[in-house]
Amino acid sequence: MHIEKLDDENKKGKTLIVFGESGVGKTSLLGTLPENETLILDVEGGTVVLRGKKMGVVRIKEDLSNLKEVFDEIVNTNVIDFKYIALDSATELEKFMQVRLSQKSSNDGMPSLHDYGVVSFKMRDYMRRLRDLRDKGITVIVTALEFPLELVNNENETRTRTYPMMAQKLAPEIAGLFDIVAHMEVSSKAGHEGERFLRLDGTDSVLAKNRYGHARFATADLTKLFADIDAHIAPKPEPKPEVPAKGESKPKAKKGGEL
Repeated sequence: MHIEKLDDENKKGKTLIVFGESGVGKTSLLGTLPENETLILDVEGGTVVLRGKKMGVVRIKEDLSNLKEVFDEIVNTNVIDFKYIALDSATELEKFMQVRLSQKSSNDGMPSLHDYGVVSFKMRDYMRRLRDLRDKGITVIVTALEFPLELVNNENETRTRTYPMMAQKLAPEIAGLFDIVAHMEVSSKAGHEGERFLRLDGTDSVLAKNRYGHARFATADLTKLFADIDAHIAPKPEPKPEVPAKGESKPKAKKGGEL
């Protein structure tokens, strides 16, 4: 039986989902990762906004003909030259899977319930395989669009909450796999109008979470975000015992044990 120590967590990578509306700047956010250490799996062709950056890019073909090969090479190899791997985006990957199955469908090109089930199974598999890269010290970032998901409680009351855009039953499950789920927003606060930021603490209307618990909000800078997390979870040095200065005697305890 292999037993890990909790302090081994400091050596692992981190996992993050960033979601938001189209055009909010999710792909540009990936450009704040360290250059020469980042590999982007580009599904939607949005990395044009990162031109000039010294980052690795693998284009996932629209027919997904190279998807399995790419994932197998990334996940199964014992030598990975990148510290950060980003998938841009999970929403497009799921759509491409649905389109590919619909092309093979005999149901007038419409995916069947079975097809949707296959897509959900594949998405779970790929997201878990990415998530598990953290055990190799790799930090994983996944982008997604947003969509309103209707939730029903035990009293049959319905409320709407914004989730990463994936299949209705899949979205909460995938979000549960990742350490951080961040909603990317544009500030309207006086003096900060137009600035992008990440919401790390959920509300009744927006899903977000931060298992590290170091902050509720963060600036739109992933390098800074991960550095802040490292500083937060770093082992705290044990306090050194007080040593009397030369010529001073150690203070005596008063009666009752008080100094």
